[in-house]
Amino acid sequence: MTDDLENAAKVLEASPNYQIQRRLVPKESYGEPDPNEEVLVGIILDTETTGFDPEHDSVIEIAALPFTFSRDGRLFSVGTAFQALQEPPAPLDPEISKVTGLKDEDLDGQTIDIAALEAVIEPAVLIIAHHAAFDRPFVERLSTVFQEKAWACSMNDIAWKEEGITSLKLEWIALTFGLFFKAHRALQDCQAVLELLSLPLPVSGWTGFAQLLGAARRPTKRLWAVNGPYKRKEALKRRGYRWSGGEDGRLKAWYRDVAEEKLDEEVEWLTSEIYSGRSEWIEITNITAFARYSGRV
Repeated sequence: MTDDLENAAKVLEASPNYQIQRRLVPKESYGEPDPNEEVLVGIILDTETTGFDPEHDSVIEIAALPFTFSRDGRLFSVGTAFQALQEPPAPLDPEISKVTGLKDEDLDGQTIDIAALEAVIEPAVLIIAHHAAFDRPFVERLSTVFQEKAWACSMNDIAWKEEGITSLKLEWIALTFGLFFKAHRALQDCQAVLELLSLPLPVSGWTGFAQLLGAARRPTKRLWAVNGPYKRKEALKRRGYRWSGGEDGRLKAWYRDVAEEKLDEEVEWLTSEIYSGRSEWIEITNITAFARYSGRV
């Protein structure tokens, strides 16, 4: 029966009038390293939470999927995933239950074994999340092991739009590649990210993982718009700036991270559009993968 269905799918694919979507089937391996080749460990990580604020909301589900890779971006084996649920301090918002499928009774009495989680994370040289700016601040509050690792983001560190993919949502990217999966559960999202990273991108031909590695290795510049006029708030937001309220010793200012080669262009924009020709309130810091997407910098 499976062969018959696959043959039927291939017939439909041959016509421009049909598009086939296949269920994403997780792999155990993407290839083998060369003899004596250095093999590195990475982690695909995803969380489900009670809300969007890591200071007030909490993790209710976490998954960490180990994999091995080479320095030039080839993927190898897939390890055993860590996954756990955790009971929150208050009943779930119905909207969170609707999105995740998790109910209060699923979480009753559940706790994350932090020592077991740390044992999985410790060997990794890189952690990847699809929206790392969301996941990293949450898990850094679970354990300091996450503060010590390099991070990358499969949503922001791949030029999806330049590859002709118009939405950054994980489900949409998968559909673009002809795949579907049960989204918004932590492990399934991790498996989807790894599979999508393994595929050649439509325009460049690079795999998503190779492009992500290159982005993770490049330092970026963080521009702080100190004392930015309140009336220019909307312009800053449209430009991609985010607000830092000064927590954890950070500056209280609007900020944005840009590639090093875009620094002069961004300084010019701030100077002309925000500060009316003055630049003395712009502060710049260097950001690497060890600090990128963290709520602590």
